[in-house]
Amino acid sequence: MENFDVEKLIKYIEPIKDGTNYWLVRTMGGDYYDEYVDKHFIAIGYNEITVDDLNHLPEKEKTARKILQEMLKGRRENIRNTSYPASQMLRFAREMKVGDIVIVPASSSYKVTFGVIESELYQEKMNLHAALGCPFAKRRNVKWLRTSMRHSLPAELQLMFNSRHIISEIKSYASYVDNFLNDFYTKGDMTYLVLRVRQEDTLSADDFTLVGDLMELFNDYSSKNGLGLTSQDIKMKMSVQSPGDILVFAQSPEGITIIGLIVLFIKGGTFSINVGNFHVEAKSPTIGDTFSKMVKTVNEFLNDRTKRKTIKKLSKKLDNMEIEAPTAIVDMIKQLGTSFTKSDSDSTDEKSI
Repeated sequence: MENFDVEKLIKYIEPIKDGTNYWLVRTMGGDYYDEYVDKHFIAIGYNEITVDDLNHLPEKEKTARKILQEMLKGRRENIRNTSYPASQMLRFAREMKVGDIVIVPASSSYKVTFGVIESELYQEKMNLHAALGCPFAKRRNVKWLRTSMRHSLPAELQLMFNSRHIISEIKSYASYVDNFLNDFYTKGDMTYLVLRVRQEDTLSADDFTLVGDLMELFNDYSSKNGLGLTSQDIKMKMSVQSPGDILVFAQSPEGITIIGLIVLFIKGGTFSINVGNFHVEAKSPTIGDTFSKMVKTVNEFLNDRTKRKTIKKLSKKLDNMEIEAPTAIVDMIKQLGTSFTKSDSDSTDEKSI
């Protein structure tokens, strides 16, 4: 029976905090998109109101908004609607938090960039002239994570662009954003694995039996290694579109890790790994022995010749659906400094990462 140290394992799985919020921030029709991305910030206008003004408003939302509206009336001539800018500035200053996810669209939203807010609100004082770039003084620093063409986004994320507000709260899209940015992560008490289906052509009904084959192997592994889990503990969601995602999740980080390793080793990942024998040696303390032990036991399990028929079926379906190896688990393998020695009846090759 294998005893995996779950507390150690979970430290190395990407965490998404439960309180994370999600925002779509407009870029003035794309005018400031490149500057936001290149200089790692987002901003909001109405420079008549400073960060110091916002910081000294009363905590009560209704009172703060009323005072802010009066400030705008007194400082900007001919302003008609003060309610909207006041509410948007308060959102930028108060509702946005460090660690929140932010999305900025280019012109016509033909491409978008995803990032995470890294700073509190601050007042920029340099180069605030329209001729030099974005003139908005109230800013937050952002670490950009990924840029994508809009047509490559999941269908579920397309609707978020319908909002025309300067700043839109898009928490209803959180799960789709999480799965787009990560393929192996924890959130709350759940661990998630995203299997990305890249096949654009119509899939056969037989291809969708992949889930049953994968769970058959998982059940066999769990039984053999005393994991104490079955496929009843694992939940799945599958996009009916192709391309799409297969989302695998459970309260067991070790169970989801095992499933990811099974897919990686059968799929081969970027290392051209076959199900042959290979030696695993943890050279880096950053991942530790728990994951190394998992790699070893999954490899030994998949080398069992009695599993070859199921493995062959699953491998064919993974190829048919063009499912990618989970990149986060590939990265964990790399941290092991693993040496793979692939062996079969015809050849022996070694690949070091």
